[in-house]
Amino acid sequence: MPEVAPPTVLAVQNDPDSGPARFAGWFADEGVRLVVVDGDDVPESPRGYDGVLLLGGG
Repeated sequence: MPEVAPPTVLAVQNDPDSGPARFAGWFADEGVRLVVVDGDDVPESPRGYDGVLLLGGG
């Protein structure tokens, strides 16, 4: 049986002081891979990610 890749969530960090904090631990506890990018480096498409988390910068 092939191994299933863990779900991956893209976290967009719009403010350097607004990191994923508790989300990082919660996702890790559930086996979810978290990819954090700066707000200026958002991929053109969310393709390949199972979810998107927007952080700070309001």
